[in-house]
Amino acid sequence: MKLVNKALLFTGAGVLAYESMLDAVFEKCFSTKTPLFKESFDKYDEYKGYLQNSNVNSVTITSYDGLKLNAYRITNHDNNKYVIIIHGFTGNKNDMYDVAKKFDDMGYNILLIDQRGSGESEGKYATYGLKESLDLVKWIDYLVNKCPNSQIVLYGISMGASTVLSSLGTKLPDNVKCAIEDSGFSSLYEELKFFMKEKYHLVFVDTILKLLEKKIISKLDFTYEDCNHKIALKNNNVPLLIIHGTADTIVPFEMSKRIYNSTNGAKKIFVVEGVDHCECKSNEKYYINIKSFIDNYVV
Repeated sequence: MKLVNKALLFTGAGVLAYESMLDAVFEKCFSTKTPLFKESFDKYDEYKGYLQNSNVNSVTITSYDGLKLNAYRITNHDNNKYVIIIHGFTGNKNDMYDVAKKFDDMGYNILLIDQRGSGESEGKYATYGLKESLDLVKWIDYLVNKCPNSQIVLYGISMGASTVLSSLGTKLPDNVKCAIEDSGFSSLYEELKFFMKEKYHLVFVDTILKLLEKKIISKLDFTYEDCNHKIALKNNNVPLLIIHGTADTIVPFEMSKRIYNSTNGAKKIFVVEGVDHCECKSNEKYYINIKSFIDNYVV
């Protein structure tokens, strides 16, 4: 009986340890407070002069599931042209002032959003663009209500790119004229598998991912297939500019090809040789390519 009790105790301890490990993996992958990787580059100090000389309003909406979401609406131009700019995982709108300034220089008004769980927006977990895309749709509706004839460009980088890609799988208002994604992944399953194998050198990755999906379903109420941009983009008719660096160590370059082959709308790809994740902006032709693309769709 003592041996049986010891065996049960050992087995119970093993199960608890395994559950604790899965909980830790889940928190690492999805909590915006304990991220899998950090890509935030706070640019507030560098660009505070730009903000101080801009017409900036802090605005708030409520998500479909009751979270308060924050953004800055920057209206320096008396026109109907807007770009919604979306930051990456663990970042916030402060990271995107350099991009905002570039689009401002092109004559666009700006909506700089804090994604759920980031900056001044409520929430704890990221869903890699899935629920964030529903938030984006609400931000689009906000702009359309403010400016019914608005012409809207979507721009997202890293997980912000995934938010854009997920949104393209829904029916968006005709106000959305085109979209830009920089360093986005093709599906959450493929991204997590790549990261666990290449960055953390884990074994039994497929098994871990299957068990992790159960945690995702119970805590966040979605599956890997729900966050598969290759499926979502089959319904897309919004022109899409895909940007990716060939030396990306976070989201492999091959994923940009899968995105390109999946989207149903007009498309163009801009490849930057030899740069890592989210570093395409360092290329002198980055904004030239963006302007050339959006000029085809926004008048």
